[in-house]
Amino acid sequence: MHPSHPHPNPRPLKFERGDNRVADNQADAPVSDPTETPNAMETLTQIAHWLGIGALAYAIGGIPTAYLLARYALGRDIRRIGDQNSGAANVFREVGPRAGLACGIIDILKGAIAVLTARLIIQDPNIEMFAGICALIGHNWPIYLGFRGGRGAAVAVGILIATLPLITLPTGALCLLALYHTRKAIIPLAIFLIAIPILAWPAGYPPQTALYALTIPLLTGLSHLYSTKIQPRLQKSPNYPPMGRKMSTPPNPLPPQHPLPLRGRVRVG
Repeated sequence: MHPSHPHPNPRPLKFERGDNRVADNQADAPVSDPTETPNAMETLTQIAHWLGIGALAYAIGGIPTAYLLARYALGRDIRRIGDQNSGAANVFREVGPRAGLACGIIDILKGAIAVLTARLIIQDPNIEMFAGICALIGHNWPIYLGFRGGRGAAVAVGILIATLPLITLPTGALCLLALYHTRKAIIPLAIFLIAIPILAWPAGYPPQTALYALTIPLLTGLSHLYSTKIQPRLQKSPNYPPMGRKMSTPPNPLPPQHPLPLRGRVRVG
């Protein structure tokens, strides 16, 4: 071929065809779906987040406020006086109004701080709700006191305030007025724990949050039922271990064997 004529298939055309083929291959390649199943490392990271937040919330909720205040003021174990409940109400009756009020405020802060800490670390509503439940469990069954704590009413109030502030803050203000006039904490507390689950759905909260607003008071009610009805019956059982220590002897030891009378013995010598 004459050198003055251009080549019928110049090299740039080959590159262009190759580029087209690469582009076609990239277009035909499957696009990764961001919603696909996470790999093993991401799953382990999520599990670590849940376990870490749960342990932290349990530790916060398990701070034995009533026990520490009674020890400081009276030098006694709050679980051995009054109704033997490690809660603000028992501190109010047995230690004093100021100590009981301080105990209630601190317990409310425990529940709120557990939820807000989870929100600050990981912004996930599910983990926040899980932290609230762990804080409630920590208060009712703290490892520091041999899993014998309070009933969780004040902690439940703090959890609900941190989770549903739009309805809990005005409802809490009304309950404070009821407390001022009635001088009884049980009435405004019951109003609060009943009103919040009812108002959560109409207030526009998601269904899972509304269900959570119902779950927390139910757990508190079950804890109250256990500590007032079931646990006293268990404590009367001989198999129930004494408070603060494990049983080292069997619950029903055999009676001591007395020696036989002289008439029944065999005399030697």
